Amino acid sequence: MARKAEGWKLWRDARTGMRYVRFSQAGQRYRIATGERDPGPASSAAARIYADVVSGRWRPGRQPIAARAGSPFEEVAASWLADVEPSIDAKTFRLYRDTYVAAHFAPFFETIDRLTTVGAQDYIVARLRKVKRETLKKELPVLRRLAKWAFQRGLLAARPEIETPDRRVLGTPVADSRKR
Repeated sequence: MARKAEGWKLWRDARTGMRYVRFSQAGQRYRIATGERDPGPASSAAARIYADVVSGRWRPGRQPIAARAGSPFEEVAASWLADVEPSIDAKTFRLYRDTYVAAHFAPFFETIDRLTTVGAQDYIVARLRKVKRETLKKELPVLRRLAKWAFQRGLLAARPEIETPDRRVLGTPVADSRKR
């Protein structure tokens, strides 16, 4: 016998701060992200989600994503750079803009929907063919920050897991290094 429907409850994920709506309907348990951190707007979104599920207008996996499929990576990265510019110094901002986004991320990913867990792994493999692990370790936090920002704004369907390569991975030394 299935559980009786009792209405919805708001739940806060301690790791991310996001609010989720939890309830059971027709013998199935649901835990759906509201997309909000603030309890007020999260309650409104939770009530809307619950009403849609109960009425049959909503099906799991059919939520719309805010970004158009195939949005250019450079457009999304430009919005992200505009958001982070006040929080970092000018030298770091130029490094993010010119080196990381313009020279490495945008040419590889091309569109924002290619920034997935598998896409990030492919990026790591491609970069290790050109640079050492130590250089890549400096790029990955920036890519994680961009991915987190895009996911929180609904531009990515799922937050990609971007792992640092193992300590035993060496990478490729640059041919024209500045060693003395």
